[in-house]
Amino acid sequence: MSKNKKKKNQTVTLNIHDAMDSRLKLRRGMVELHKAMQEEYSFQSKETLLQIIGEQEKRLKAVQETRHFYLDVESSLQENYYNQSIVKSVNCINNRRPFHPPAFCTMVSDLSEFFAQLKMIFQMEQETHFFDILQKVKLFMDRPRNILAHVYLDYQLFNDPSRYFGGETYLKLVTRILSENEFQVEPLMEQERVLDFMEKMALVAVEYLGKYMRNPYRQRRAFSKLYHDISLMIHMANQTQQQLELSSPALSQLAIEMGLKMMSDQLHMGYSQNLYSQVDFPFVLFYLEYIYGLMDNNQKNWLLYPKDFLKCL
Repeated sequence: MSKNKKKKNQTVTLNIHDAMDSRLKLRRGMVELHKAMQEEYSFQSKETLLQIIGEQEKRLKAVQETRHFYLDVESSLQENYYNQSIVKSVNCINNRRPFHPPAFCTMVSDLSEFFAQLKMIFQMEQETHFFDILQKVKLFMDRPRNILAHVYLDYQLFNDPSRYFGGETYLKLVTRILSENEFQVEPLMEQERVLDFMEKMALVAVEYLGKYMRNPYRQRRAFSKLYHDISLMIHMANQTQQQLELSSPALSQLAIEMGLKMMSDQLHMGYSQNLYSQVDFPFVLFYLEYIYGLMDNNQKNWLLYPKDFLKCL
């Protein structure tokens, strides 16, 4: 005989052991997350990391819900439970020196920010346009500093200097900029001089991207060297276009586009670091308006820039 089972709304009652268990699972999950981050980046490793992050967010929520139980546990009982139940590998990551745990709210916000930054890195990996990648890196650097997430992104971007996240080449990313502006550079890359220019431009693009991974004060010091590299690329592009008698100045405009974006970023950086006085504001706004006007013309028609302006690079 089949018995009709009535579904009853059961409320789960949490207790002190749930509070302690949720903290143990959170700590063990962090060890699993660190191990997964050390694996070579691939689609499978990305899915594994996203799964672990999702579980960790649920565990962090459980820790918040059981906080009031944990506050009632005696310190001796806490030590007993940890010493007998926690995995040895978790104990190994603790510093032997006296450790002063952060405030509960600080711990929750730091972990939530760490998980959010990892998700942002995975979204960045899906970008296929160089300037969109650059914008994502800027947004990432504007978030609160997290050393582990920063090192993980730095490793994925620059571990293989020729490939983005170990997949698509930086040469392909740079070539796509020209293709999206209706300049087909692939047939021209059969010629050695054009191929040499594009390969060097890809190296400059990697260095360009790396400058934005530094803190703002080091960025300003590093820009001078990058301006010199971009200036050399503009000169090389002009020679290539003249020798091959190309009708479009797209090669030189590609290098100039990077220089213009860096100029505008450097001027904006002065505001964030309070380097300008009120007397400087009209001049800074004038230069910004002029640079944005040139960038707008470049995106629409890939026009030639005034020769006087090129001397600034």
